[in-house]
Amino acid sequence: MSFKNFADALYKVCIVLGISAGIAIVSHEYSDLFESFVILFIVFMNALIGVFQEGKAESALNELKKLEFIWWNQLLV
Repeated sequence: MSFKNFADALYKVCIVLGISAGIAIVSHEYSDLFESFVILFIVFMNALIGVFQEGKAESALNELKKLEFIWWNQLLV
């Protein structure tokens, strides 16, 4: 499993937006701080779910390759 999801441009934009909204605490805009936490939480949860789904997809693909190998071996015998 890898965090290739964070290399996507949309993730980078969302992370920058979350961080920039977090910087708004300097101007005492606490609603912006809450928004920054929400944005960053959603981005990280989305990436985490993507990582787990990618792992599941890889294992399913490996199982299909094994079944294909077994099927071809039985066909040739």
